Amino acid sequence: MRSFLLENEIQWIDFMGSGQWTLMDDLQATYQINLIQGTLITNDFDLETGRIYMVSYPVDFRKHLDLGNSHIRLKDAFANEQIYIASNNFTIDPGNSLVEFVSPDAAITHYGDTDITLHDVLFSNSGGRSRIEQWDQGNLIANKLQFNNSALILNPNTMDSLLLAAGKEYELESGATQTMLTEKQERAELAVKFYEMYLDEYPIMHGSHYILGLANLTKNDTMGAIRSFEASLKLHPYNPYVKNQIDRLQGRID
Repeated sequence: MRSFLLENEIQWIDFMGSGQWTLMDDLQATYQINLIQGTLITNDFDLETGRIYMVSYPVDFRKHLDLGNSHIRLKDAFANEQIYIASNNFTIDPGNSLVEFVSPDAAITHYGDTDITLHDVLFSNSGGRSRIEQWDQGNLIANKLQFNNSALILNPNTMDSLLLAAGKEYELESGATQTMLTEKQERAELAVKFYEMYLDEYPIMHGSHYILGLANLTKNDTMGAIRSFEASLKLHPYNPYVKNQIDRLQGRID
């Protein structure tokens, strides 16, 4: 492990080695925590830094992050990408932790095919536009994902609950399914009502109809899902993902 101090404050920390590091107190690093190799265990202590950084350069060493019950607070001291991962050789044990992004334009950026697994994720700033960006096959898996600001969400993601703020704008990648793990019917019904309100605001956006279709699928309303997907297809006739959804659902009722 190596660290850089300025005026008695830790600026960044590099963790490298085949062993493990276990926190014995809360940890603050102004700019960055770089997990190059080995295991970092937060041990239920809180961690505050500008960015969590895990990449494959110079070698894609094995990396493991154990978050326990910690509060991980990511600020904007270093870059807008508060979690930056370019690796296929990492795992995260999310425990019951809370990962909070406090920057108005915070982002999770991921290059790789390994899923990022977190527990509760909160974008707490009400300003700006946050981003979840996966540029390969890896997806985000979370218990709860909450945005207090507007957001861009790319790629399929899986979560138990998704909380969005009134009056904000949300852009989801067309054809990328956002999977809700909950089986509670009342949550599915609330999702349909929410996306119906969203559709009222943006009736000519094909994505609005597509998202409503996905919500209807969660509610097990096959015909409602088909109607929404057909409306989306009329606005964007060349979207193969929507066509595949319709064909699959038509197969259920034929």
